Order: sequence, then structure tokens, then C-alpha cells
Amino acid sequence: MTAPEKVTQWIERYVRQVGEGLPRRMRSDVEDELRTLLEDSLHEHALAAGRPPDEEMVFEVLRRFGRPEDVTERYQPGPRYLIGPRLY
Repeated sequence: MTAPEKVTQWIERYVRQVGEGLPRRMRSDVEDELRTLLEDSLHEHALAAGRPPDEEMVFEVLRRFGRPEDVTERYQPGPRYLIGPRLY
């Protein structure tokens, strides 16, 4: 497997993990948006480094985006509280 294939594989794996926790009706849109954000961020990182994207770069980009569970929660629909029920 070549480096670009590995990079794509890691991004797809991350996007899939985020999507699994989302409602089916919004999953595809969020996955497309997230994939684009990750690819754009990786491209910027590669340009700044002056070399093609590799696994090290993709891992850094994914770390900056956060754990898939945390990203999933940010996309969850529903009420947003200033002070949530967990604090009571």
C-alpha cells in the first residue's frame, strides 16, 4: 500500500468512526463535511512542511481534530444548554 493510500485509509477510518455515532439522516452530510475538512487541513500541513502528506502528518491532523467520540458529540442534534442537566 502506498503512502497516499494509507493516508486516505486513516481519514476514512476516522470519518467512519465519527459517522457511526450520528443519526442516519445526517450521517452522510457530516461525513462529507468532515472528510473535506480533514483533507484540506492535511493539504495545508503538507504545504507548510514542503513535502507530500504521509502517515505522520495525517496522525497529527487527526490528533488536532480530537477523539472521534468528541467530534461525534459536537455534531449531535439536540438542545444546547448553558448549564446542562449534568450539573444539577
